[in-house]
Amino acid sequence: MNWRALSIIAAGFLFCMFVQLLSGLAGAGWAIFGGAFTGVLFLLLMRFFEADIAAIWLRLALPGAASLAGAALGLLGRNGSPSVWLSPLAAVASAGIWILLQARSKRRCGLCSRRLGRSAVAFDCPRCQLLVCEQTCWDFERQKCTLCEQNRVPVFSPDSRWWDRQTSARARHGRCQLCMESAEVVDLRCCRRCGRPQCRSCWDYSNGQCNRCQWVIEDLPEKLQPYVTRTKDRDKVGGTKDAKIPDLL
Repeated sequence: MNWRALSIIAAGFLFCMFVQLLSGLAGAGWAIFGGAFTGVLFLLLMRFFEADIAAIWLRLALPGAASLAGAALGLLGRNGSPSVWLSPLAAVASAGIWILLQARSKRRCGLCSRRLGRSAVAFDCPRCQLLVCEQTCWDFERQKCTLCEQNRVPVFSPDSRWWDRQTSARARHGRCQLCMESAEVVDLRCCRRCGRPQCRSCWDYSNGQCNRCQWVIEDLPEKLQPYVTRTKDRDKVGGTKDAKIPDLL
């Protein structure tokens, strides 16, 4: 914990103590209400100023201590109601309820609903946009969530003109080298680097990457770009010219 966080915590502690002191001067009932308010107020201040307090016991103890100090100052020099001492308990209780509600509303995996804590590893699926956990719902090999993997959810545009710009024109002969469907059945496109033919569905399934030479389609969707590793400048085949397309049997 750095000096900035410590100074924010100290300032928040003193402010909450002052709030508790003022509420205690109005009577025992207001003192208890002030304690409950202080518990939530302290946590809100820490969140607003981004002073991260990892330990839950500190997030409970600090507002309780601030309330206790404010109540004690309010009782100095005069006879107060013993019920004023309930305000620190109210502060701890309200802080605990707030922490519990925050924990219940934390991020969850979009598929298995597993809670995702601060240190949890999760991925935004570039196809369905769901946030999924890495334990069971993310396919590291295909760089997509398991649901999109099972259903072969597409990520590329269905527009043929877009495919003409990214690969070559549609091949009229040959077979996809992955699924082995013929050009008469599928829209066959050839890699601009090595000329390997793949159908649009297989290009999409492999995230726009050629399974032979690892060349990658240039205009990848923004959500997909962090998950696809491009090879070096060899992506540009022969400057601005396409690779020679081999004869397809």
